[in-house]
Amino acid sequence: MAKPKSKITKTGRNENPTGRFARLPHEVMLSPAYRSLNPNARSLLVEIMAMENGQNNGSLWLSVRDAAARIGLVNKESVGRAFDDLVTAGLLRMTKEAHFSVKASETSRARCWRLTFLHWVGVGGRTDEWRQFAPADKAAARRAQMGLAADAAYRKALAKEKLPVLKSCTTRLAGAKIEAAAVHELRTANADIDANEPKSVGHDLRTYTAVTMPLGREALCWRDGKALRVLPDLPPVAPSQWGNMSAIRALAA
Repeated sequence: MAKPKSKITKTGRNENPTGRFARLPHEVMLSPAYRSLNPNARSLLVEIMAMENGQNNGSLWLSVRDAAARIGLVNKESVGRAFDDLVTAGLLRMTKEAHFSVKASETSRARCWRLTFLHWVGVGGRTDEWRQFAPADKAAARRAQMGLAADAAYRKALAKEKLPVLKSCTTRLAGAKIEAAAVHELRTANADIDANEPKSVGHDLRTYTAVTMPLGREALCWRDGKALRVLPDLPPVAPSQWGNMSAIRALAA
């Protein structure tokens, strides 16, 4: 199956549904409103956000039946409570009630929703009712307290650099400590070995390549670095005998 191509509009939006992403601000996730939600309500919030494309907030049509299918729940009463929890927390508002007096082909029978922390043309911006939320239910208050405490402990440990992974902004500050600690133990370092001075060994790195080439008449020669050495006192060796080392040794003797 071919991958759909992304189409970027003049406003910078991506019209390819597989290339978009759901934006959940951290200030919402760190609020008592979000922390008070149970897993079903959080899953439903993600599914509603997946329906929003940057232009249709306030026109998010979703019924309880479809929401149950999207989050994988069979009990529709649990899904209904998840809708109620999102509305109570101030994260979700209904813009149109469900109705069954008209045909589905004319208009949707599902309820229509909007996310309060995203822009909505109907009010010219965001309403952010979740900012004023204070959990009244004991279970919701306990979830909010536990979630906020766990996040506060994480951020405290992060600020004190107690976590095994350093953030990029703390790497520069901890660079001196890391450099000082990065001392490698050399297994070859030994007092007895270090006491003995090594013998100096000089290597002649010039290349010696034996070659045979005719110089006026056939002669045996070799190259010493950039200088060409020739044995003029040796009788010439026929080219057919250049590979015959026994014949060359006999001439040299």
